[in-house]
Amino acid sequence: YILEHNVPYNPLHDQGFASIGCTHCTHPTTNTADERSGRWKGRTKTECGIHLA
Repeated sequence: YILEHNVPYNPLHDQGFASIGCTHCTHPTTNTADERSGRWKGRTKTECGIHLA
């Protein structure tokens, strides 16, 4: 998909990040069955503060 549609590739994917969000809530994933398992790892999902007005 990335090559076919000329989408910029994020090199964090090569470091184990299956789902990439902000720097505060994203961690590498170890569970390939759930690609979003690295998001909000060990925390309750909440606003990280980058979208507050």
